[in-house]
Amino acid sequence: LLLIFFCLSMMIASAKAGMKEGINLYNKRHEGSNGTSASTVNISNAIKHFSKAINTPESEKEAALYLLKSYYYKAEFAIQDEEGKKQIFNKGKALGEKYIDKHPDSAKFRYWYLVNLGSWAQVYGILTAAREGVADQMRTHSEKIIQLDPNYQDGGGYFMLGAVHYKSPYIPF
Repeated sequence: LLLIFFCLSMMIASAKAGMKEGINLYNKRHEGSNGTSASTVNISNAIKHFSKAINTPESEKEAALYLLKSYYYKAEFAIQDEEGKKQIFNKGKALGEKYIDKHPDSAKFRYWYLVNLGSWAQVYGILTAAREGVADQMRTHSEKIIQLDPNYQDGGGYFMLGAVHYKSPYIPF
């Protein structure tokens, strides 16, 4: 029994240390950038730490949020090839959907899901986004963000809703 308790406490301590290191790397994600191209080193290592920490109940929610932010940053600023961007935005899209289901009243998860979804739509193209119903999803989630926390990310829900209205007229039906 003592051995089990010890192992569990070590796992929790390891996850907390991993989260702390992941956050530190995330905060240093810009280091090593070359012009407009960001380095993948720190953000990739941060993603590894958050991917481990997400499996621990004590750090799961925070790790998932940082993972969504990290996927967006890596695909948007550090990866240059389109296929690489698609793979990462697919991960962000899937993770966001999962955590919106788990935490439906979280403006944070909805916002970072929309950030990943919007970039996913840009990479995949207007027709694919239209077939997936991205505009409707973005509108629905934006309105929910505004309802939950209109000030989150300095009015991020309003910004996302504005982006939907700006882009939607150009989607061919």
